[in-house]
Amino acid sequence: VKLADEVIGIQSEGIMKQVIQTAEYKHASNVCVYLAMKKEVQTKDFIVQALKDEKRVFVPRTFAGRKMEMYELRSFEETSKYSVSKYGIPEPPNDRTTFGDVVKKEDLMILPGVGFDARCGRIGHGMGYYDIYIKNLKERPFLVGVSLKEQIVDEVPMDGGDVFLDKVVTCDEIYYGEERKKTDGEEDSNEK
Repeated sequence: VKLADEVIGIQSEGIMKQVIQTAEYKHASNVCVYLAMKKEVQTKDFIVQALKDEKRVFVPRTFAGRKMEMYELRSFEETSKYSVSKYGIPEPPNDRTTFGDVVKKEDLMILPGVGFDARCGRIGHGMGYYDIYIKNLKERPFLVGVSLKEQIVDEVPMDGGDVFLDKVVTCDEIYYGEERKKTDGEEDSNEK
């Protein structure tokens, strides 16, 4: 789906406002988030707010062999000095504290995707970086997919290597994963 930058910007603002209002965001000390490509939900304002809220923010760096690590970001301004990956995404230096060093189940990970569904299935760009990374963490943080409305599909094909998310947030809806529905009494007027 081709969307104008203005539409992506408006939806991104609504999505990230919803994420910031969640209990998971409020309780998290550490937040993982991606540095957005042009046609993804934009994360700059979210990152700036998380740093203002005194969260430790971590962003991804990829390595050969479909490996990824999340390194601490100290300010959004420093991203202009980062090297750029083969995907055109700024990546932090790999000499900092990693999310894996500090992760707790109360922490939050914001994930991008190409498509999401109401079961909290997610499809990325097909390399499996996030799925592999999450499975190798010592504790699983709370996983939130951020999605443009146009990225919600009937069903994302999932296999054994794929990780279901705990929540998917669009600008006007929140979808809860099955495990989340079973364990959380949180009600939301937009719940699916």
